[in-house]
Amino acid sequence: MIYFYHDPQMPLFLLMIYAKAQRETMTLDETRQVCGLAANLKQGYGRKG
Repeated sequence: MIYFYHDPQMPLFLLMIYAKAQRETMTLDETRQVCGLAANLKQGYGRKG
């Protein structure tokens, strides 16, 4: 499970879930997507960083 939490004023978001029994890590594309989601969430909540 990949979670995103920025500060107490934001809810906790579940960004992705995958079975570790099927694979150890995310692909490079999945990593980029999760990073993009986190950036969009921070921007949407008016946060910087």
